[in-house]
Amino acid sequence: MIFELKIFSKRKFFTKDLYRKWIVHLQMQKKIRNFTVLIEQDEDGIYVAKVPDIQGCYTQGKTIQQAMERIKEAIQVCLEADKEQHPQMKFIGLQQIEVNL
Repeated sequence: MIFELKIFSKRKFFTKDLYRKWIVHLQMQKKIRNFTVLIEQDEDGIYVAKVPDIQGCYTQGKTIQQAMERIKEAIQVCLEADKEQHPQMKFIGLQQIEVNL
């Protein structure tokens, strides 16, 4: 199977294997990473988004969508400012626990 890929108005044709390699190459250049985002709602109804893997990385928004857009920007700023490698952690799940006080 042949795939057509348009790059800067030029056509390039790839076999399926070369197409996959090209996509992997592009992803590696962009350094795509996934982060877990925790979203909570405060007493005023504002959504607060936090990234547990990056200390101090949080933002807020009036809607979940707005909070998610803003957290992407916050992640980029935090990573650029820190330059420290943050280990990729695997998300397992969330659980709530009840504690008697």
